[in-house]
Amino acid sequence: MGSAAAMPTSGLTQGINYARIASNVFKTGKTLLKATSTPGYNTGAMKCKIAFESAIIYVQLCSEFFKENKVFYKGLETFMRIFSIPVGLTAASSLPQDLRDETEFKKMMGEGVLSTIRAGSEAALLQDKVYLGMSDEQLADVKDPIWESETKWGDPELVYDSEGPDEYIIRQKTTWHIVGYKARFTRAELQEDAAQAEKMSNILSIAEILINTGLVARAIKKISGFVAPEITPVNYQAMATIPAHLHNDPVLRSIAICSLTNQPTRDPVKDPTSGLVYERAAITQHIALTHASPSSPTTPLTVEQLVECPALKTLIDNQLDVLSAEVNQAAARIRKG
Repeated sequence: MGSAAAMPTSGLTQGINYARIASNVFKTGKTLLKATSTPGYNTGAMKCKIAFESAIIYVQLCSEFFKENKVFYKGLETFMRIFSIPVGLTAASSLPQDLRDETEFKKMMGEGVLSTIRAGSEAALLQDKVYLGMSDEQLADVKDPIWESETKWGDPELVYDSEGPDEYIIRQKTTWHIVGYKARFTRAELQEDAAQAEKMSNILSIAEILINTGLVARAIKKISGFVAPEITPVNYQAMATIPAHLHNDPVLRSIAICSLTNQPTRDPVKDPTSGLVYERAAITQHIALTHASPSSPTTPLTVEQLVECPALKTLIDNQLDVLSAEVNQAAARIRKG
């Protein structure tokens, strides 16, 4: 019997694979852009997530361009996809509280599970194609053992009993033996399995493309007539303190740093005895405890002596307005989809 040709990849499947890889590049690019443009989003865990997704894209490209090692790369992608779930959840958990989105956790979990099943399905499909590329003689040599069990009564065993008479028991023993071999599958079964696996892979790939590009969320909104609720605009200037994720903003840090907390000040006041600037709440608490200047424990200081800093406060308010506008504009773009 002659050698049978392996089942070729259809043009449709190849096109879907390229589109899926492109959608993964698009999704990772969006995450990278958000990490570099949104204050507080560029955490270490988020950087790891972006690097991990980039590595997966590289493996996907290798599986498409290095056909001789495609089975290996698909297996590697499946393994990496499994680990992408905890990596993504850790990245989402690392974000500041005001940037966390509970729906993002569910989305990352769903994407991870979907892409893992899809990669596993493709790996199984490729293995089927390897078998289909064998000759009939080679395929007939792919066999599984036929196992048969045999149960026998064992020899009597003496059981010692400290509280009563010793006694003998006989146990049953089951052993397994290979009694023959059978063909693992026929060529027709392989072709049917491969066709089903290719269909499943294409369906999951299309779903992955729709999720990566945001088309699923848009379609749900349109089909259900969903109207997004009005989002309350962010107003950092109205807050009594500067949010933690803005503490590293270079402009705020260049205006005034509290000499007690080493954080940007929201309500700056000056110590007339040293000329240093403090956050009003921080130095007020210090004075209540010590009745002295933070820079000189022997120098008396009262709250009434603190000097207002209206010029600094105006600069701080202006920068908080700028940061509020950036967040509100980003939220508006997300809402529009």
